[in-house]
Amino acid sequence: MDIGIVTTHIAPAKGYGGVSVTAGVLTKAWAERGHKMALVASDESMTGRLKPQDVQLGEQVEVRLYRCYGFRRWGFGLGAIPKLFKLCLQAPVVYIHGIATWPSTLAAVFCCLLGKPFMVAVHGGLMPEHVALIRRRKPHKWLYYQWLTLPTLRRAIAVHCTSDTEIEGVRNVLGENARILLVPNGIDSRDIQVAPYPDGAGMQLCFLGHVQQEKGINAFIRAWLQVRRPEDHLVVAGRSVDGAYFEAFQALVEQAQGAISYRGYLERGEVMEVLAASHFL
Repeated sequence: MDIGIVTTHIAPAKGYGGVSVTAGVLTKAWAERGHKMALVASDESMTGRLKPQDVQLGEQVEVRLYRCYGFRRWGFGLGAIPKLFKLCLQAPVVYIHGIATWPSTLAAVFCCLLGKPFMVAVHGGLMPEHVALIRRRKPHKWLYYQWLTLPTLRRAIAVHCTSDTEIEGVRNVLGENARILLVPNGIDSRDIQVAPYPDGAGMQLCFLGHVQQEKGINAFIRAWLQVRRPEDHLVVAGRSVDGAYFEAFQALVEQAQGAISYRGYLERGEVMEVLAASHFL
């Protein structure tokens, strides 16, 4: 084994955002380059529990899923403990996707205890606006960050960031001397076709992601409603786990009087159709 991979959810898991997709794309790319890996993730998916054979990452990758229950967004499950400990013991280096979830925290703690080198991809978890929101509204989560997330991040061989904004967030909480590796997310465009320019009057914008405060879609809509032209249209696709924020979003959709379409959670094919029909993402 060359690398141990840890992620809370893994594609084709449904309903848990881009981290699971990015983890799958990156692991598959490494496998195609000949790296042998073992991956530990929860079996959680909105459409039913995953089985190892559902996770198609190549023959070079051994998929080790554990049963998830209770706090499913955070990948909780006691079965993660032995699987992650074994992975951290076996792998010469561990790559962890995400922060402040059950498997990402356990893996970082085990690596620290075992003296194993590990890298963490924060995946936006320390963006300045996100951290400010946690400090202001989620003191219990900020305590978790202070006690577990940030101390283990300081022990990582590097924090993987994908943008200058992400670097700013990491340095705000870890200090200017934080060990950071800047590598933008890769894009596998082999199964993507270039769509023709959308027809019709006006401009269609689309938002793909969770409808929650960290994404800022409600603030965008308020500003957009002030400047949009009569023919312009906004399509929003993604689920929500924030009841109060989603209610405010629904009120804005109603206020828009047909200028905003909410599509809910979409499968990959439907996402590609929305992208092809839109001028801006």
